[in-house]
Amino acid sequence: MPPDAREKTEFVFARMMYPQGSWGIFGRLWRYDWRQGRSAWTNDYPRSDRHFTLALRRLTRVNVRSVEQPVNLDDGDDVFNWPWLYSVGPNQWNLTEEQYQRLGSSRRFRACQKLRP
Repeated sequence: MPPDAREKTEFVFARMMYPQGSWGIFGRLWRYDWRQGRSAWTNDYPRSDRHFTLALRRLTRVNVRSVEQPVNLDDGDDVFNWPWLYSVGPNQWNLTEEQYQRLGSSRRFRACQKLRP
């Protein structure tokens, strides 16, 4: 782990973890645990996250943590600790009602109501 892995910085690349529908990517049956990284949320993870933070560190003066932060909506109020949250494939989300509520109550995601099935 890099020395700044747990350091408080100005910016952290946080990626939303989510369960996806049972048919997953390309219509294949999906029977894996999304918490283990076996879901569409891991598309290009962690490589793209680290490339982005590397570029941000190189091209700006923002103090950026060099490692990414996966955020699980089931981990209490952890979603509120990350003012910037990246997600991929919103059309593949299979969130529970509680996850939608938590995501929708965080100020950044007012559009969450429009994403509900």
